[in-house]
Amino acid sequence: MLQNGNGPTSASRTLGIVAIVGHELAHMWFGNLVTTKWWDNIWLNEGFASYVEYLGSAAVEPNWGWENLYVDLDMTGVLFLDALESTRSIVITVEDPQAIRTSFGRITYSKGDCVVRMLEHFLGSSTFHDGITAYLNAPQYGNAVQDDLFARLNAAAVEDGVDLGGASFDQVLNAWTLEAGYPVVEVSREGTTVTVS
Repeated sequence: MLQNGNGPTSASRTLGIVAIVGHELAHMWFGNLVTTKWWDNIWLNEGFASYVEYLGSAAVEPNWGWENLYVDLDMTGVLFLDALESTRSIVITVEDPQAIRTSFGRITYSKGDCVVRMLEHFLGSSTFHDGITAYLNAPQYGNAVQDDLFARLNAAAVEDGVDLGGASFDQVLNAWTLEAGYPVVEVSREGTTVTVS
């Protein structure tokens, strides 16, 4: 429990402080070491920092159930938000400085970190980390766009023999980042035949 000038800090406030510190530390890599070429890809900074805040917090306080907190605080809420007709894609067109503010919000942060989490779970931690390391090393102290990330992850997947089912990362992930909402998977069964579309 953290202490402030008036005594112990509440558990929820302590949780928030730990998460914020983790988020801002992650910006040393995702935002400072590599930043986006323009505001339309800001999810690369904020989505990664939002995901890494949970990893860092879990390393510091492993008994706080960060995986469950992640599902409760980020994933469930943003899935609801992303199902609304008024939602927007993660990547949006920002043509002038006045529109920069529109590139921030729960879709950028929470849907962004859900996409990052999905990538790690799909690829496996080792392949994911190899791809992220290559992404951070390539334009070090420079700029990137999501295609740079997808290319590095794709290369790591090919090198590690991860089967992408004939698709490339940009084909799969553009549906998550360039389109509003989320892809719907339909499963049907006829006898012993299961069809997924």
